[in-house]
Formats: sequence, C-alpha cells, structure tokens
Amino acid sequence: MKKFAIGLLVLGVAVCFAVPAMADFEMYGSIRVKTFYISGEEANTTYGDTVNTEDASTLVHTMQGNSRFGANASTADIAGKVELGLFSLEGGTSNDPNDVYTRLAYGKWDFGGGTLTVGQDYTPYFACTDSVSQDDCGMIGYGATYDGRQPQIRVNLENGFYAGIIRPNVPTPLENGADTRTNIPKIVVGYDVDLDTVKLGPGVAYNSYQEKDDSASWDNTIASYLVYLHGDAALGMADLKWNVHYGENLGQFGLSGREGTASAEQDGSDVENSKSWGGLLQVSFNVDPATIRLGYGYVQSENDIAGNDTDTQMNYFVNAKIPLAETFFITPEIAVYDKGDSAAGEEEKADEVWVGLQWRMDF
Repeated sequence: MKKFAIGLLVLGVAVCFAVPAMADFEMYGSIRVKTFYISGEEANTTYGDTVNTEDASTLVHTMQGNSRFGANASTADIAGKVELGLFSLEGGTSNDPNDVYTRLAYGKWDFGGGTLTVGQDYTPYFACTDSVSQDDCGMIGYGATYDGRQPQIRVNLENGFYAGIIRPNVPTPLENGADTRTNIPKIVVGYDVDLDTVKLGPGVAYNSYQEKDDSASWDNTIASYLVYLHGDAALGMADLKWNVHYGENLGQFGLSGREGTASAEQDGSDVENSKSWGGLLQVSFNVDPATIRLGYGYVQSENDIAGNDTDTQMNYFVNAKIPLAETFFITPEIAVYDKGDSAAGEEEKADEVWVGLQWRMDF
C-alpha cells in the first residue's frame, strides 16, 4: 500500500511536469520531529511506549505523524490538493501500518459567488491552539474541536455562509451485538464573520445513527449535536485565538478526546444522553524574531446515569517559535495535561508534564 500510494503521487507529478500548460502545479513538504521528556504518573504516548506504572516518566524522540508531502494544482476555475502524511515506525507506533496515509485529497470549484469543495478536508468547526507537544494542533480533547479530516461536500459563499454534508460518525454500538446504520450524513451550517481585526465563526453540526437488536428489544437513535464559536483577533501587541463549544453526546459525534462521560450511555433499554462544554484561549506575542504563545483549555462533561459525576480536564502551555533559517524552526514548550476529576468524583491520577521542543523544516 505504501509503494502504491507513493507511486500514484510520483505519477501525478510526472503528468503535471509533462503537460505544464494544463495546470499550475506546486509541491510542498514539512518534516517535524519532537524531543520531549514526559513526567507523570501515567504517560500514554502516541508514538512511544505505553507505560502504565506508578512512575511513568519517559522520553519521546520521533518524527511526528503530521509530517507531510503534498501538491497543489489548479486549472481555470478548478483547484485541487493532495497531501500525504509520513509516519516513522522505527522506535514508535503508527495509526497506519503502511507509514503513508492520506491527510487531504479534495477538489474545489470557484463558481463565482463562492466555492464548492468535494473530497477529504478539515471540517469547518475544527479549532485548536499552536501547542506542539502532541503533534501540533494542541488541546485536542481539552477545548479543541477536531473530528479528523473527513470526506465531505461543502459550499462556502463569499458572504461567509457555509453548509456541508460530512461522512457520519458511527462508533461501536452501546448494545453488544446491535446492528448500526445511518440514514443521513453529518450536517454542518455556519457563518464566518470578518470584521477586519476580529473574526468570528459561529455554527452548528448534527450527527445521528441507529442501533437495533431485535433479540434484545433494543432500537434507539443516537443523536449528537455541536454548537460552536471560534475566532481570532489582532490587537497590535498581541493576537488572540479562541474556541467555545457546547454539545450533546460529543463522543458519538466523533470529537477526538471526548469519549467516556462525553458519550451517551446505555441505561437499561433506554439511552442516557450526555452534556458537554469547553473552550480554549491562546495569546501570542511577537518578540522579534520569535513568537511567544500561551494557551489554556478546559472541558467538562456530565451524564445523569446513576453513579456518574461531572468529568473535567484542562491543559495549559507556553512555547516560543524561533526561526533558525527562513523555513527552519525550533519550538521549545512546556505543557501540562491535567486530567482533573473523573466521572466517579475522584481525581484521576494521569496528569502529565511535557518539556521539550519541536524541530520543523518546511520546503
């Protein structure tokens, strides 16, 4: 699969060079390596060994999974992008055993009053910070709203309004052995407001699927929704970035890091829905030549099923993006992941402190 994916990309490059009159073509790439020491009572890392002991301090030194190689192409009123992610298996693990995976693959038609996007892209409610300790796009699960890069059809009008249909999320059923099916795609509607120095992006998204098991008299529709407001502001000496959200059954909706109490739970023959909210705030300062960033995120979820309490967790960080060359940066960072209180009302002993830096070269 790895050789096949690389072969397709090479073939596409060859075709574009052979017929330059057909389209404008540009390749790009980014290599990112992280070197972090993790201190904590439990250190579950994505690209290092999973440690479940009382003393779980460990070092992570590996190429990040969001290193990428891609290409942009355009012809007339059609533009396209293909971007592959590059894992490094040596000394780590991967979500894709073939090392190479598809990050982005979409076409975009400019029809005059807006654009129509068809393919795999970020969802419109995606918002995160510039924390780098866990492969960039920090605070996923701690205030960020991210459900992966999803196949979708989306219209963005010039006046800021957008709407799209996205691949629905269908997790493991609550009832063991139940069949699942979907009747509608995930739906999103929003409006991006540009007020020069301030940008606002309110919106709402909805996901649903059906679980059915005749032998257990189980027939339920699991519905989820997300209401969000992200934005940023340029205030001269500092730049702000924020995101706030509220929703129901965000685990079943598909938000990364929002499983557990953020999900609907089975209560006999019924379903008990969860309620969740959270947010993040980042402040950035330009101290030539570096950019210093501070961020904070918080989320909480609650399900009224008997025995459950409010589940909370937070994350905060400080880093500095320092250029060593025009497209070569190092970003030292200190980040704290506080798992807070569990649904049982007890403090979860899984806090982590990440200290280290990211090495990044863009080309």
